[in-house]
Amino acid sequence: MLKRLTAGFLGLALGLNVAVAADEIKVAVGSGGNLEAFIVEIGARGGVFERHGIKPSVFYTAGGGETLQALLSNSAPIGVSIGSTGAFGAFAKGAPIKLIGASAVGSPNYWYVPTNSPIKTIKDIAGRKLAYSTAGSGTYAVAQLVRRSGVDATLVATGNTPGTFTQVMTGQVDVGFAYPEFKQDALASGEIRILFRDNDFEHIRNQSIRIIAMHNSQSLEFGQRFMKAYMETVDWVFSNDDKAVAIYAELLKVDLALAKKLRDEFWNRQILSVDKVRGVDLIMADAIEGKFLQKALTNEEISQMIAPYARP
Repeated sequence: MLKRLTAGFLGLALGLNVAVAADEIKVAVGSGGNLEAFIVEIGARGGVFERHGIKPSVFYTAGGGETLQALLSNSAPIGVSIGSTGAFGAFAKGAPIKLIGASAVGSPNYWYVPTNSPIKTIKDIAGRKLAYSTAGSGTYAVAQLVRRSGVDATLVATGNTPGTFTQVMTGQVDVGFAYPEFKQDALASGEIRILFRDNDFEHIRNQSIRIIAMHNSQSLEFGQRFMKAYMETVDWVFSNDDKAVAIYAELLKVDLALAKKLRDEFWNRQILSVDKVRGVDLIMADAIEGKFLQKALTNEEISQMIAPYARP
């Protein structure tokens, strides 16, 4: 980055028209196939990140826990859609990470069963198998919350969303999870039915269930530029300019009308309020319950963990 800035300043000093290369960086994103997961790619394709001097190279993982591992190893210096409880726990154990924003406040995700399943309510999950993607993910936090509500379910790691669907439909697990874009056709045809949604829990609605984090090898200045580009992309998606939604539709492999319907009916600006890490006390309570934290972080530790521009 220093060389990039030095070249730019030298060009200005000499009055030259110097094209400054963007910072190339790998970005790991938990799962994929939904608007939250596609924000970086939409912004990259639309030139938003480039305007901030960033060229992201996106790859998708099996879930937030796997994304966190990519971040910890610095194979991806930016991680998006990481379960906040897993991130808090990793920091407490000395992980070299900084939380720079949120990728979801609350969540539009739903949990489903085959239509002929005897499970009708959350209480009926007791004694049965409840899926989650990976430990430390947002789905793990919700599954833990179901158990804390008094439902003694067996939690089973099932990886990504398509793999989870296969395991639900073959009877390996009883209840699966999905983002809004997944299996709308199966819902419409009656192959599966929704059992509950993440945001049915007030506890979930009031916290950054999934966050964006950066390896400490990157500067705070870079993290701030990344988040500015990220937030501008969210603004673009919800604007009257259909170009961003057209990219979303292309990534989903659906027509523009369906992409706009999914955006308008399932996603909103509250869920994609990414500028701050919200509900820190709620996240810490969940992290302690899930044994990611032994005790609540101090105010000083929270200030060290969350970048200044992302603090509540």
